[in-house]
Amino acid sequence: MFDFLCEDCGKGTIRKRTIQNLATKIRGYPYVVPAAVVGVCDNCGAQVFDPVELRRWDKLFTAELEQKGDLLTSQQIRSIREDMGLSIADFAKLIGATRQSVYNWEGEDRKAPQIRLVDLLIRLIRESRASGRVDVLAFLQEQAKAAGGAVTIKLASNISTGRAESAFELAPANRFDQLYHSGEAPVALPALRC
Repeated sequence: MFDFLCEDCGKGTIRKRTIQNLATKIRGYPYVVPAAVVGVCDNCGAQVFDPVELRRWDKLFTAELEQKGDLLTSQQIRSIREDMGLSIADFAKLIGATRQSVYNWEGEDRKAPQIRLVDLLIRLIRESRASGRVDVLAFLQEQAKAAGGAVTIKLASNISTGRAESAFELAPANRFDQLYHSGEAPVALPALRC
């Protein structure tokens, strides 16, 4: 993978180098790779990453998330699905995934766990089943904080009870008709509830 001509400058050679504590992002999350093997041009300093090495970083990242409890384990996902009385296929339909993905996430020897977005959705389903109505924004804020990132959300100005209320208003029927060439007035969608 190394000892080839640099494509950036065309003068240097890409040499193998181990960089301690390389700061990067994996799946959009900041991560520090303890000992990253990268290719570095001896002329311009351009870095080249081997796909095998990137997969190793992903495995390290995933193992760390699972160890800290930041990702649901395969057994937890299976338990949530089974508690709902859903087959793998039906659970996949519910969360907008493929049957094969759910099957892989539930595998004891899974090689690729769910991404964080899917993990959050499954946690949200679990929370909704446990406590009924869920304040989605508050739940996601708590999850972000637990993952090490504080998030501040600007709420709508019509807050009366301390909870965010929808700022969605229907346009007058004639404006809707102009935009969508429909004879029917728009209807409000029900609140999100799992």
